[in-house]
Amino acid sequence: LRDIAAQFGAWNSLVMLNGPVDAPTALYVEALAYGRLGLSRQAAIRLIRARELEPENLKHYFALAENYLRASDPDKVFATVAEIRKRVPEETMDLLMRLEITRLEAMAYHAKKDFPKAEAMLLTAKRDHPDAGGILRALSNLYIVSDQMAKARASLERQLTLNPDDTHALQNLGAVELRLK
Repeated sequence: LRDIAAQFGAWNSLVMLNGPVDAPTALYVEALAYGRLGLSRQAAIRLIRARELEPENLKHYFALAENYLRASDPDKVFATVAEIRKRVPEETMDLLMRLEITRLEAMAYHAKKDFPKAEAMLLTAKRDHPDAGGILRALSNLYIVSDQMAKARASLERQLTLNPDDTHALQNLGAVELRLK
């Protein structure tokens, strides 16, 4: 970035003079920036291109699935997860990867208005891995967006027993307590 700044002054100048950057790392970073701005189509375009350039780099696939989830496009989440499964057999996946796939699929089911399926997936993952913070967070988020505050409270309290300094869980618990009056 320092070299770019020295030669072009800013990223915008570089793009205006040379066209878009076509390097996987730059595309990924750009996609994350677009995602933070809520520009999911632009983020998806960058992630798809990064995936084409580096098809073995799974972070592009996971970021793309997350982007589709935030854009409320569950069918594309399922398609992207299927691509991940084609690249990495289930038996060779590490635990974090399997749990992240479970979270993505569960939240995609919720986006398709299938709360029972989403909850069942997350509860099964929680039963099998009771200390998995990402699953507990997904479960509490599922309960919050489904207006099931008592269940959200229980899930958040479990998160806080594992990590008392989890500011995300503390903030959510405060919001849940307010909604429960």
